[in-house]
Amino acid sequence: MAKRGRQTTYTPEKGDKLCELIAEGMSASKACKKVGVPMRTFYEWNREHKDFSAQLTCARQDQADTFADQMCDIADDEDDVQRAKLKIDARKWVAARMKPKSWGDKQAVEHTGKDGGPIQTTTGLTDEQLERIAAGRG
Repeated sequence: MAKRGRQTTYTPEKGDKLCELIAEGMSASKACKKVGVPMRTFYEWNREHKDFSAQLTCARQDQADTFADQMCDIADDEDDVQRAKLKIDARKWVAARMKPKSWGDKQAVEHTGKDGGPIQTTTGLTDEQLERIAAGRG
């Protein structure tokens, strides 16, 4: 079995910095490199520290919004159309999965009756019973 490197100790400051960078649109792997935390440790912290896990969930939600904001900047600033399309599509895909209610494709479910017509509902009452109810003799 391979020896593990020295474990990085969790601190709220390191967790805050990681979440801040992720919320600003940086990938977790780049954020970990910048803060000096191995990815394996990052995932362990997410499993073992409830406060960090909750904070990371919020950071990921913010990251989806950041990606949406970045798409307009990329469209405005990128000269290479193919490169811009690739960057935008990647952010669109990730944002839609991170925060589907805000950035996912909207889906409408429509119910129709027989042959595409309106849905027919029944009360289970006979015509005679319905007539008595309508006449107020219920």
